[in-house]
Amino acid sequence: MDKNKWENPHEWKPERFLDEKYDPSDLYKTMAFGAGKRVCAGSLQAMLIACTAIGRFVQQYEWDLGQGQEENVDTMCLTTHRLQPLQVKLRPRKEYTK
Repeated sequence: MDKNKWENPHEWKPERFLDEKYDPSDLYKTMAFGAGKRVCAGSLQAMLIACTAIGRFVQQYEWDLGQGQEENVDTMCLTTHRLQPLQVKLRPRKEYTK
C-alpha cells in the first residue's frame, strides 16, 4: 500500500502489472491465494481438493477438443488464463458406465 511505489494502491487494478515499469515477479500478488504474510490459510486444502477433482475427471471421462482448438493456444502473460475459452467434449469412459 506504499503510495511511493504504487499508483492508486487502494484500487484493485491487476492490469497495472502488465505495464513494463513493474517487475514481472510482482504478478504473484494477483494470484488466487496470494503470497507472503497474507497468504490464504486454506490454500493447501483447496489445492489438494482441486488436484483430486481434476484427477477424477481425467480418470472417468474421455476428453476431446473442439474442432480447431488444437491451434488456439494464446494466453495472457505468465498466467494460465486463455484469451479464448477452451471448448472440450466429455464422454464417460466405458469401464465407468456400468
